[in-house]
Amino acid sequence: MSVISDSWRLFKARNVYDVLDIPPESLPRHIREAAYQLILHEHPDLKPLTERIDGFDKCRLVHKILLILTDAKKRAAYDERGDLGPLPSPSQMDQSLSTLLGQCFALRKFPLDGTGVRENFLRNYKGSLLEKEDIKAAYFLGKGSMDRILTEVPLMTVSDEKRVKKIIKGLIKIKELKVYKKFENDAADKRRSRKKRFAAFTVEEQHNKAMDELLVKYNKDLDKEAIDYNNDDELDANTPARPGDILLTRCHGDMHAVLNNLTSKYSSESSATQMEWDY
Repeated sequence: MSVISDSWRLFKARNVYDVLDIPPESLPRHIREAAYQLILHEHPDLKPLTERIDGFDKCRLVHKILLILTDAKKRAAYDERGDLGPLPSPSQMDQSLSTLLGQCFALRKFPLDGTGVRENFLRNYKGSLLEKEDIKAAYFLGKGSMDRILTEVPLMTVSDEKRVKKIIKGLIKIKELKVYKKFENDAADKRRSRKKRFAAFTVEEQHNKAMDELLVKYNKDLDKEAIDYNNDDELDANTPARPGDILLTRCHGDMHAVLNNLTSKYSSESSATQMEWDY
C-alpha cells in the first residue's frame, strides 16, 4: 500500500503531517522528535503479542514518513505536488528501520504507561546513540554548519554546542566524519548570533523541563493516591476525577499548546529568515 493510504488505514490521517501530529511548517528537529516518540509509543517489542503486527506496521510507516520529511527535496515535492517520490530499496528500508527501532527502544528507561513516552524521550535522548547519529547526519548535511545542526537535531539548544562539538571532533578524529571549514571556522561572533536567533529552542527546553518535573511529581503522587482511591468501596459514577489525573490532563493540554505555538511561531519566522542561516 502507499504511504497515504497507510496513513489513513493505520492512523486515520489524511496526510503525513497529521500522522506525526505536527504543523506542515515544522523544522526537521521537530519532525524527528515527533517521529521518535511515535515509534517509541508503537514499538512492537513494547506491545502485547496481539498488537505487535499492528505496532510494527505503524513504525514502518512512520519510518517512511521520516525519510520523506527530513529530505529537503522529497519534502518539497510532497508539499508542492503531493509527490512522495522514490524510497530506498526494500532491503535498505528494512535495515534502516531495524536500526531505528533498536535506537528508539534504547531510550526506554521508565515504564511506558500514559506519560512514559515523552518522559523517556526528554530524559534519555541527549547522549544516546540516536542523538549521535542525528548529529552525524546534520553535520554532513550542513557541511559543518552549526545552524544546520541546531535545526536538525531534536532538543538541542545553543547550550549544547560545546558537548556536540566534542562529539563531532571525536568522530573526526576516528575518521567517521570529514573536516568542514564551516565547523573549523565557527567564530565567536557567529556563536553570539546563534544564541539570539535560536533563543526559541532554549525556551522550548525550559518548558520541556517543567513538563518533566510535573510528570515526576504526578507519578510519585499517583502511587500514594491510588492506594486510597482503589480501596474506597464508596466509589460510584459520580466520584470526581483524581487530582493527579486532572493535573496530568492539564499539563498535557497546556504544554501541547505551548510547544505547538513555539513550533509554529519559530517555523514561520524561520521560513522568512532561512537565507540568513549559515547553511
